[in-house]
Amino acid sequence: MDPERWKQIDRIVQQALSQPPASVKSFLEEACAGDEKLRDEIDALLRNDSGDGDFMKTPAVEFPARALAEDRAAEQACTLTGRMIAHYQVMEKLGEGGMGVVYKALDTRLNRAVSLKVLPSYRVADPERKQRFVKEARAASALNHPNIVTIYDINQAEGVDFIAMEYAAGKTLDRHIPQQGMRIGKVLEVGIQMAEALTAAHAAGIIHRDLKPSNVMVSDSGQVKILDFGLAKLIEKTELNAEEKPPADTRESSLRTDEGMILGTIGYMSPEQVRGLPVNQRTDIFSFGVVLYEMITRERPFTGTTPMTVADAILHAQPRDFGDSLVPGKLKAIIRKLLEKDPANRYGSAEEIHRELKALETSLAPARPVRLSRNAWIAVGAAVVLASIAFGWLWHRSSRERWALETATPEIARLVDTGEFVKAATLTREARAVLPKDPTLERLWIRATGEISIASVPSEADVSIRHYRGDPNDSRSLGNTPLNNVRVEETQAEGGWMREKVSFDAAYGNERVIAHLFLPKNVAPPFQAVVYVPGAGALLADRFNTSPWVDGDRDFFLKSGRAAMVPIYKGTFERRDDLKPGGTAGNPPALWRDHLVMWSKDLGRSLDYLEGRKDIDTTKIAYFGFSLGGGVAPVLLAMEGRFKAAILSSGGLWFQRALPEADGTNSVTRVKLPVLMLNGRYDSLFPVESAQLPIFRRLGTPDKDKRQVIYEAGHGALPHGEEVRETLNWLDKYLGPVRH
Repeated sequence: MDPERWKQIDRIVQQALSQPPASVKSFLEEACAGDEKLRDEIDALLRNDSGDGDFMKTPAVEFPARALAEDRAAEQACTLTGRMIAHYQVMEKLGEGGMGVVYKALDTRLNRAVSLKVLPSYRVADPERKQRFVKEARAASALNHPNIVTIYDINQAEGVDFIAMEYAAGKTLDRHIPQQGMRIGKVLEVGIQMAEALTAAHAAGIIHRDLKPSNVMVSDSGQVKILDFGLAKLIEKTELNAEEKPPADTRESSLRTDEGMILGTIGYMSPEQVRGLPVNQRTDIFSFGVVLYEMITRERPFTGTTPMTVADAILHAQPRDFGDSLVPGKLKAIIRKLLEKDPANRYGSAEEIHRELKALETSLAPARPVRLSRNAWIAVGAAVVLASIAFGWLWHRSSRERWALETATPEIARLVDTGEFVKAATLTREARAVLPKDPTLERLWIRATGEISIASVPSEADVSIRHYRGDPNDSRSLGNTPLNNVRVEETQAEGGWMREKVSFDAAYGNERVIAHLFLPKNVAPPFQAVVYVPGAGALLADRFNTSPWVDGDRDFFLKSGRAAMVPIYKGTFERRDDLKPGGTAGNPPALWRDHLVMWSKDLGRSLDYLEGRKDIDTTKIAYFGFSLGGGVAPVLLAMEGRFKAAILSSGGLWFQRALPEADGTNSVTRVKLPVLMLNGRYDSLFPVESAQLPIFRRLGTPDKDKRQVIYEAGHGALPHGEEVRETLNWLDKYLGPVRH
């Protein structure tokens, strides 16, 4: 889902929440203007009407939209207690939600207690939707497992649609979690049973889609039963076009969720669910990770103040730490793998998770006492004496290997993700000494370090390395020259500056955004920052050249006491692909549009990263676009509102046949921040009359906050001293002067 769509949904959701209940329905009809998919997405997120202030607890599939509250009030108020429905004697009400009211009932034919889920009429009013639901519920009824609530009957009587299912005594899992979190032994006991249930369900082609503590029942004896398998299919839109045929394999069909639909409970949804993409069993695996995390900490790994901010955290943020909870390293590693953004990086099956949890439970179990005879004790004593040295060595080795796998590896991954490459490289070096050929450690080693080659005349010079701000006596030998492709920590420091190479997850695909962050050392943090968008040369160069930023025409940012960030956008430098210079003149319109969207996401993720650093003042960040970076500024700045000022050097408005979302003429009026344009009068790429003035005049920026300076120069050949002076004056005006 593109950023504009997210913004539209967020705006409508927040406005709907401020409406009186009686006005919500008419408001949504007007706001959505007949867009059924938009209305479905908003209904899925509008579920904070429980009154307890927790927007995340009520699921999309269980939320009776407030807009329909009046129409359904009579139906919800109606109670069936004491009535006979078919051959079920309704005894008492157990609970209710958007999926219906649940009663305890007596099956008079078999004389057994059952649970009746009575379905709201609006859920099954459409015959085709009801038929799909019945088909899904029947598939779920085929599940016969001690950890899954069994469905007995799907029927209609007395004008009531209902499901009869096994009555599970006990409390839901969310009511079992104490304030300080569960004991690890209990977490494993419950988690193993849940993994067994998921294994059975996934083997039958059924995915849950809404796994959460309130859908897990735990009896007083500790038996776990998962509720509501398959019921999320009730509100899924799967209409086929007239020319389409139903899928031949009903099992495969049951594993699909239509693209664009948002199903589930936001706090427990996988990234692919948040994006409305098709899902499979690995969606349940992600939700299972959230549940395990919550059992331990009584919190969720991804939080926010609104549904949209939680969704953003699920898509972009790393899971929260475990806080003060004492958690075995292996269990942390399991949960982090369950919570991977990319489904391909999670466990492939619930059965695999079950094996991991079972093995961990066994390793943590206390040893059982053993009774031996006198002679046996003598034999054991002799064996211990003979084996003590070998056993001690093996124990030490195995404990070090466990440390490398269970403790060091997850910590290295965290350090790399947060850009702490020096610490990551140091820890990786120690772990690789224990497990020298472990593929995970090797990948982390490459991410934490960079390659250098050093030669000297004469050769055989001793080369050592140490951290710039570290202990002067703490150096490490790299060997003798010549050195070729030696890996070292990816930091670089000189007298007045430091460069860090960082990376973070892209907001699309299984990719990472690389960024070079230049930090000044002549002022104290937090630093003002400038984020750079390069010219078209970045589409042709294989590698980013850092020299201009520390000793060239861009070093004035550092010298002024400001940080500078250069993200490696999709299609540029080390991330080059098929994109060519020239916009739509050199590329298919769709390819150009797709890259602009990815650049916007890369830019947003870069700002997300800066917001996570304590040494950056995120209220004082500016955009600097050169050439191409100035030409695409109308699109990028219209989609990203966190910049406080912008400088467009040798940029202008492109009049090309671009797709609407990639056409700057459609977005330039939405740019409201202060903009400085620096141009050449003889610029052949962005001429004054046809490219420079159109962007300047159409900017939505107030006249007092925009300025253009035209020099007697060509494209990209502005007088350097004047460009520096104007740029720094602009930054001083709108970000504030830097205090040295």
